[in-house]
Amino acid sequence: MLRARRTQTLNRKALASYFKGDLGGCLFEWMAHGAPAVTLDVFVAYTELLLKEPMRYVKSEYSDKSFDKLELVIAIILKTPTILGDREAYSQVHLSASDVNKLTLGLIGLLVEREEKAEKAAQALTARILDEGSKETTLDTFFSRLRAELLLINIAVRRFFAKKLLGEQATSVPPMDRPSNLLDEGLLALLALSNGSIANAPKATLLFSTLSHGTSFNRLAYALRGYNAPTLFVLKHTEGGHSYLLGAFTKDQWEEALAYVGKPETFLFSLWPRYKPFFAFKGRGAANYTYFNTKKLERSKYKQGLGFGGNFERYRLWIDDESVSYTHLTLPTIYSV
Repeated sequence: MLRARRTQTLNRKALASYFKGDLGGCLFEWMAHGAPAVTLDVFVAYTELLLKEPMRYVKSEYSDKSFDKLELVIAIILKTPTILGDREAYSQVHLSASDVNKLTLGLIGLLVEREEKAEKAAQALTARILDEGSKETTLDTFFSRLRAELLLINIAVRRFFAKKLLGEQATSVPPMDRPSNLLDEGLLALLALSNGSIANAPKATLLFSTLSHGTSFNRLAYALRGYNAPTLFVLKHTEGGHSYLLGAFTKDQWEEALAYVGKPETFLFSLWPRYKPFFAFKGRGAANYTYFNTKKLERSKYKQGLGFGGNFERYRLWIDDESVSYTHLTLPTIYSV
């Protein structure tokens, strides 16, 4: 944690050495743009914008206080603190594809230990933000699409700076007990930014994978049956020479039934090459969350397998004995199921 007397000033080198990459230098430029020197009072006034809720500000008297934590950290990474003085001008700033990737890499980098672990996730998020075939977007579009997918991004930004500046113990990405050939820390960070149960999980424990347990659906069913903790599926699909990562998350206990079960917290997602969570909608079929049946029933609509969403004729995501490439992780949490 940084410590200084009120009369002392901070220099760029002090902040740069405290944060990985160029973030410390960017923070210093942000604090210095409206002050002759970065004194402790200036430091406190600016950092509370990243640490506190607006009603709890004590020092801040700057126009920056009208911006949320995501908007502030983006301006910091872009090294354009002066645009915070004009909200309309800020929202219309144009970003190239390279800018978008730099920003997504910077955001995911706040959550992972090493920047290289953020690269794949940043590419997947960049693909979500940019329209297909587009090479640029506006900052306003960037924010709207990012907030739509990463519901907890402002909380994550606050947690990061609280950990670095206040020494708070905060984990935004649950550590995996064993490495996965499909899921890395950066991709798991995307899911944690979309779902509180994943973000608050103490760890990610491998429950089933084809590498460790083979490709039998019966082995998968054995691992699931009666399991009472949130579970996260990640599957790899290859088609036409391209690979896709997709999956599902549910908090419900796994019990066999000839019916759909579950709660609205269940959702599907595309993880790579484009990140996109898919939540249940209100309307016909909205309660069709999960289906789990290991019995073979002749001439019945109740198939043997595991499905998410859709209906008994066409599931949104389906796993059966013919599925050969999938990894299954479970995320124990403190919540009841």
